[in-house]
Amino acid sequence: MPLFKGKASKAKPQKVMNYITSPQKAVMVTSLSLDNSRDYAKQFMETCDMYGKGRDLTERKYYHFKLSCNPDDNPTPEQSHALAEKLAQELFADYEVTLIDVAETPIGRPQKNSENSIQARKRDIR
Repeated sequence: MPLFKGKASKAKPQKVMNYITSPQKAVMVTSLSLDNSRDYAKQFMETCDMYGKGRDLTERKYYHFKLSCNPDDNPTPEQSHALAEKLAQELFADYEVTLIDVAETPIGRPQKNSENSIQARKRDIR
């Protein structure tokens, strides 16, 4: 059974996006509600800027989630990515989400903007 865990971040999303989407780390990168031809972190911040949010260093900017599959299940990157995508669509339908599978482990890493691009409200996950 997969384990899903996450935490909010007050850092600007560029740092985490550069790290986990690097060619040495990422096997597969897709998104929900984002333009795949543009920088994801910039799109996250543009949405926050549009509503005057995310400027304060104490505000959360995004959530970083990990969906860890059981190694005994031996999932392919495609299988773990499909599972992460399905979960993201169910939980974060109105939010900007990047989905990244990393090379070293069968882990899907959804990054979700804390700002809802449709309703300009922050998601509070506690």
